Amino acid sequence: MRKLRIFTQIFFFLSFVLLFIFTKSDAENSTFIDVSPIFYIDPLILIANFISNHSISLLFLFSIITIVLTIFTGRSFCGWICPLGTINDFVGKLKSKRVEKIKTENLRIKYFILIFVLTLTIFGVNISGFFDPLALLIRSFTILFYPFYNLLVHSVYDLLTKTESEHLTNIYSFLKTYLIENNRIYFYQSVFIGGLFIFILLANLISNRFWCRCICPLGALLGSIARFALVKRVSNPCRDCGICEVNCNGGAMLFNEKNENRSECILCMNCTSLCPDKSVSFVLFNRFNDGGIDIGRRQMFISVGTAVIAYPLFRSAVSSSQNFHNPTLIRPPGSVREDVFIKRCIKCGACMKVCITNGLQPTLFEAGFEGMWTPHLVPRIGHCEYNCNLCSQVCATGAIRPITMSEKVKIKIGTAHINKDRCIVYKEAKGCLVCEEVCPVPEKAIKIENISVQINNNIRNVKAPRVISSLCIGCGICEKNCPVVDAPAIYVTSVGERRSEENQELL
Repeated sequence: MRKLRIFTQIFFFLSFVLLFIFTKSDAENSTFIDVSPIFYIDPLILIANFISNHSISLLFLFSIITIVLTIFTGRSFCGWICPLGTINDFVGKLKSKRVEKIKTENLRIKYFILIFVLTLTIFGVNISGFFDPLALLIRSFTILFYPFYNLLVHSVYDLLTKTESEHLTNIYSFLKTYLIENNRIYFYQSVFIGGLFIFILLANLISNRFWCRCICPLGALLGSIARFALVKRVSNPCRDCGICEVNCNGGAMLFNEKNENRSECILCMNCTSLCPDKSVSFVLFNRFNDGGIDIGRRQMFISVGTAVIAYPLFRSAVSSSQNFHNPTLIRPPGSVREDVFIKRCIKCGACMKVCITNGLQPTLFEAGFEGMWTPHLVPRIGHCEYNCNLCSQVCATGAIRPITMSEKVKIKIGTAHINKDRCIVYKEAKGCLVCEEVCPVPEKAIKIENISVQINNNIRNVKAPRVISSLCIGCGICEKNCPVVDAPAIYVTSVGERRSEENQELL
């Protein structure tokens, strides 16, 4: 069973990696495969989104499968399926000694985090995406590892191009089609978000599966169900050699009073495989019930009280207002109203992963603390491609609703503005029509008009760009291609975006 568990872990982890890599656009701007359905088996996302939004996609009902699996087998999802748990297992094996330095009291922390998260969702604040292991993993892979992997492949190819090999060219063409992006990509906060993920991995050198044991609220949710699981671990009298305690991946053997805890057992099967006396086994419908971890009524009230106190900090004006206006906060096409968007988005980064221009970037505090790591468009990095709706294809929670291409090209996400003090036409009377040339709107949202500019007491007639606000959709391609370095002469803000009545009135 231990070998079967390892094989299953490898299978699900490789499946996740392939799903993640293949989640990219093809020639027709549709995704080959979509990694976002992995959230449909995540009961924490189901519960948090249902409580905060009072609605959920029917596809999330697949998470009931995970709940049923937990009722029968305990936390087998954590030990056999979860890709983050597999990574933690691998890193934990790198430490020289399997001596656990963690205290059993620390295993209760994840239950406090779960109570804290669910209490905030009752008030409409959904921060489950910060802690959910699947959202955390996809976000970390998108922001940190995928740009590194993409850069590495491009760099290796650049070094090998001197060979002028036809086979190498064919391989590179295959990679660009299926496995890498055509351009170099990077993300703001890659150091911050990547650093947090690396810290989670390095914590395994202190205690195996530190995240799973102490932090993961999904593990706490499944652990609360697993205490009533039908399959239970039993042990005959043994010589107390301690092998099972040292090698227990979930920390279930750290409890001296009953020698094991069902809510922490992830069915790693190390105890059954490594026990020298073969005195450990798992049986079905065993009457023994260890009761799970007792988090204590006082500690539970403290978690609830902390969430109530923290509520005003999370619920900023950004997320509580239906028509909040932040000119720098340009959401992807198809995004729902800002207050609903904040509740639905789980900060997984899947939309940023598929953005073919790299324009979608994680926010910091532009949308308040609750909206941290949600996607917004940064036109200077990359524009919103006119004939692309990939971000709406991969959003699992409906923060970005599915839209057709014919609908997408008409959605206004912002408006371009010309800074005449920066524009070389207005400022220096030099010819430049780049913004008009690149505008993808068929009617051209940037028109050319004849103006007179005074330069050193001389009047010059030049052709200058002018934005037609009613036609501009805010894609940002003009800002991206503006030849003025540093601060561009034309820039896009969220003014006029279709999802906000207040922003529309600002035009």
